[in-house]
Amino acid sequence: PSPTSSLPPSQLNSFMSVSPRKGVPNPATYEPLEVHQFTPKATAKDIGVLLELHGTRPQQKNTEQAEWSGKKGEEEEEEKPLRSDDKQPAREAICVEPLVVLQSSPSHTLTPPSPTLPPPLAQKHFDVRHPRSLPSEHLFVAPPSQEGMKLGKVLGFGGRGRGNVVWQPATGLFAYTNGGTVIVEDLSTGQQKLLIGHVGEVSTLTLQHDACLLASAGLSGGGVASMCEIRVWKTSSARCYKVLSYHVGAVVSMAYSRDDRFLVTVGSYHEGLLALWSTHTYTVVCVSALTHTVLEVMWDPSTAYEFVTVGTEASVSFWLVEEDQTHSRVQLKLHKPDMPAALKKHNDRYEEFTSLCFGDKSTLFVVSNTGMVSVWDTRENRCLIYWRAEPNEIGAMCSNRGRLVTGSVRGFLQLWQVDCSCSPPTVTMVNSMQLDGAIFSAVFDSKMELGVVSSTSGCIWYINWNDKTSVKIVKGHSDKVTGATFSEHSSLLATCGHEGALNLWKSDALEQTILIQVPRKACTCVAFAPSCASSSSSEQDPSPLLCAVGYSDGTARVCSIASGKVVTKLQPHQSSVRTIAYSPDGHVIFSGCADGLVAVSNASTGMVVRVISDHQGAPITDLHTTRRIPKIPGKDIPDHTYMWLVASGDRRVSVWNGDWKRDMCCLLDWLTFPGPSVAPDGTKLKKGDKSQYDLLPPSLARFSPTESDILVYTGYGKETCVHFYSLSQKVVVRKTALTHWATGMDISPGGHLLAFGCQEHLVTLMDYEEGSFQDYTGHVDSVGVVCFSRCGQLLVTSSVSDVHVWEIIS
Repeated sequence: PSPTSSLPPSQLNSFMSVSPRKGVPNPATYEPLEVHQFTPKATAKDIGVLLELHGTRPQQKNTEQAEWSGKKGEEEEEEKPLRSDDKQPAREAICVEPLVVLQSSPSHTLTPPSPTLPPPLAQKHFDVRHPRSLPSEHLFVAPPSQEGMKLGKVLGFGGRGRGNVVWQPATGLFAYTNGGTVIVEDLSTGQQKLLIGHVGEVSTLTLQHDACLLASAGLSGGGVASMCEIRVWKTSSARCYKVLSYHVGAVVSMAYSRDDRFLVTVGSYHEGLLALWSTHTYTVVCVSALTHTVLEVMWDPSTAYEFVTVGTEASVSFWLVEEDQTHSRVQLKLHKPDMPAALKKHNDRYEEFTSLCFGDKSTLFVVSNTGMVSVWDTRENRCLIYWRAEPNEIGAMCSNRGRLVTGSVRGFLQLWQVDCSCSPPTVTMVNSMQLDGAIFSAVFDSKMELGVVSSTSGCIWYINWNDKTSVKIVKGHSDKVTGATFSEHSSLLATCGHEGALNLWKSDALEQTILIQVPRKACTCVAFAPSCASSSSSEQDPSPLLCAVGYSDGTARVCSIASGKVVTKLQPHQSSVRTIAYSPDGHVIFSGCADGLVAVSNASTGMVVRVISDHQGAPITDLHTTRRIPKIPGKDIPDHTYMWLVASGDRRVSVWNGDWKRDMCCLLDWLTFPGPSVAPDGTKLKKGDKSQYDLLPPSLARFSPTESDILVYTGYGKETCVHFYSLSQKVVVRKTALTHWATGMDISPGGHLLAFGCQEHLVTLMDYEEGSFQDYTGHVDSVGVVCFSRCGQLLVTSSVSDVHVWEIIS
């Protein structure tokens, strides 16, 4: 498949000089769809009507028309702002039935029961990703005044979350998640406040109505059996205010009441619990064991004591919070309304209601995993109308002033005009556009004209219905990041991921500048060409214009940054390319693959000029090149040549010298590091078994940028350490102990710092000479990508789809 670029070549040069938030060209927009007025096709006396896109309405009786819009002739009460001390009696129209619940006083400690519910079919439910390893229990963290680096920015958006984007137009507060980090960002400037503290991936967010507190939920361990941490943050200071722990497994949805006195949280189907918290003390005051999986919860905006949940088995549940006069005892009551037959089942399967939102005049909108939209009267808790808006699941919705926005898993965003006050009710589709992934978060302003919508492709879009435009304001990777590298002058950062995307970022603003996508191919590694390899380089623009990318199918592509297109396609391997590097002069490309072969390819023509098979089938884990030539006794190495090294999974490193312009290549040294006969998890290693390499930490090696005689190596061995090997003396001159096996490594250009990533979710910064080190948290899985900028001022690390950019202090 031919790669595609997100920017046309004609627009790239002008785009590179401005902020992407202001200069990014709009994606393809869509003309307004032909407006259809929905009319009822059939009636049902007590449950509403089914609306379809085409057809005429049969003659109806006035009594039936009155039932569609609820009670007629009653004046709507003017909504007044609620205060925390207002006593709100239950509305007379609601019918509640007692449910067996767990009750407690604020000081009582609850032991949560563990019912198990059937897993939902809907994609709306947050799917817990199991990390490869557990976070470290032992950290060596420096005091704030002695930190060697600080987290400056997090690139991209975590599209796996559900309801993990919040935006309040009145205050301008905009927040989203990526991995275990909550990012509060200024929409106009892109400046970030980073809320760091979660150990696991954040599943959902909710914001208080006064925008003072933001709550985020994330697992504290390594799977569905771990406890969920709910962190409450002060948005003004970006500091954690409270840490709550009650649910086992992920929290899939949560919401604050209208007066912010209560917080309701819903656990996943693994646990099946709904918990009500008092925000005065942030303790659980009531718990209910659910009979079905709840996918979303929302409070009624007209009262502070009622909320609604939707979920599996075609369930719409109206909940009422009752307190005694002293506010010391809280009880939940539940009412399940009659459900239209057409909403209960589809193709002999129960509907799963995926999202809900409240509209005007006591109306509630509910959508399902089969594309059904239903409108409910919250005064009588009955369905008014319903229609099929989509052939697939609808994952998010938002409504106000008679307008409704729905977002589907196909990426379709639709704007509807709904009027339930007339007889018959009318539904009109006003506009539609398609985004680049499934939609599970959507927030719009009070006029339903401007909004923020996220997709599972790792994008957040700014929607303007008036201009019919959609602009990407946040873009990242939707799958695991596999490689990162800086250009020679540190002006550009390139990252690649399993979804096949190559993202290029401007280093100064850390905003995405270009995207090159190869469909159905996973990017595995990336390398910039040196500036001398590009004939287009100039003093005004010294940035390299070429970038080599390796893929899982054994191919490699050389991409032009100026045009956003592939200029050369290489086929050096039959298995996945693991690592790739340019020679210092830019004439050849070295690539290592999973079957142990190293290919040397001409960078201009793509032809393979040599294949090195000395590593005998062990997967290639690292490649590095240097122009610094050491003085090795007995070796007459010309100054115009360069060196490169190859590391493989069997703890062997080969060091080479060559000059491909003169067809020169020779082996300088061969290093073998001993290791135990068992893997870190205790599995016995069998000689010749290639599958065993997946159980071992990778072998990583680098030439020292300041000591031409030193090669730095770390890998699985008898000791958890980093080795400093002298090429001239052919011995390990010193070792520095590590606390964990390294999964990523790099050396700063100044040679004074080493950075390591490890399976225990840590980034370790080490002094090159002294061996002293500091640990840094923030990632939610094994850190496999570690890369210093060429100027040495930035460090990029990644574990899953999150890309952390650290600022080096000392």
